[in-house]
Amino acid sequence: MSVNVLQLNDIALTFYNQAGEQVYAQPAGALWDGKTLKFGYEANSQSRVHPQQFNHRYLATVSGQPLPTPLGPAKNHADLIYHHLLSLDLPNEPFMLAIPAHWNNEQLSVLLGICQEARVQVAGFADLGLAHALALGDFQEVTILDVELHRLTATTVAVEQGRANITDTRVWEARGSQYVYEGWMSVVADEFVQHTRFDPLHSGASEQNLYDQLVAWAQSGQSANPRLTIDQRGDTVELEVQRADLSTKLAQRFASVELNQGTNYAVSAALQGFPGLRDWIVSQVGEIISLPELSHNTFAQLSDELSAEQVVRISSARCSSGSVSIVNVDATLTPELKGITHLVSQGIARPVHEFQTALTQLKQDRVAPGDVIEVDGRQMMAIKVE
Repeated sequence: MSVNVLQLNDIALTFYNQAGEQVYAQPAGALWDGKTLKFGYEANSQSRVHPQQFNHRYLATVSGQPLPTPLGPAKNHADLIYHHLLSLDLPNEPFMLAIPAHWNNEQLSVLLGICQEARVQVAGFADLGLAHALALGDFQEVTILDVELHRLTATTVAVEQGRANITDTRVWEARGSQYVYEGWMSVVADEFVQHTRFDPLHSGASEQNLYDQLVAWAQSGQSANPRLTIDQRGDTVELEVQRADLSTKLAQRFASVELNQGTNYAVSAALQGFPGLRDWIVSQVGEIISLPELSHNTFAQLSDELSAEQVVRISSARCSSGSVSIVNVDATLTPELKGITHLVSQGIARPVHEFQTALTQLKQDRVAPGDVIEVDGRQMMAIKVE
């Protein structure tokens, strides 16, 4: 079945069309400016200036919970989901809704009702943890770590008789990306107070400015210390914040998260993109698998599990080794290994140098993390372990 995909992680609500093109990817945030509801980055850009008119929890609850303050036509969280969906101007075509695996059936019932009101055709639901696991191509058991705005999540997927099944989910509340940003804001404010005697958090405009700079730095992937500026009585003041101080604050905020040594963990692309979080996980459990961005191809594989008769939730799917493919190119040269360190098969990662001879037989000019290739008759996924 050919379907559109709406990925409902509030850190980035993402829409793929039937052709596999990413049409929209923005965080779940809503702001009432007195005339209209704004969403995504536009809403976030005013969240610190007008905190009473802003909300970013509606996709974390998926409920009729009343808003602390009504935002224009929206009186509760369900209203905000409805209006956010309307703002996307989605096509009148079937949609697969990719959802966090910890959502319960009551939340799905609420979401289905919202979609019916917004005239979004729901072909079915698919658990994101399962999609992440299938992107590995070949595994026996893996625990997917993912991050949302307000939570850290773990989804365990195991293979039995050729099918991948979700066997466990776990959630750490108040351990999402927003929780870290709040901690970082306090670190930055303390630095400015110490060096300038000015507290940027006492002004909505200066707080918004610092928040925007921190988010931009985090999303840039830079390893350098962030250099932040504020306007103080007409003068521009610049301050370099030590990345080590931000990492320390992150570690403090995640201190209560218990991860198990010996568990086969794989971390989502969203989690990898958050500075310091992947490193903290490695410090707790050692080696981990770095997952690629979810692609439309993975969801297309899951669409085979949809039913034409009823809306179903997909928490189990047929395994298909090599579901993530790469383009073959006529060449007999050793492929360029774009930073990969290991190849994974049956959930076991082995150093890439063990396959050096076999790799010379591949017919592609490069292999990157996330690619699935055939080596010695086996489908194996290339990964980078740091």
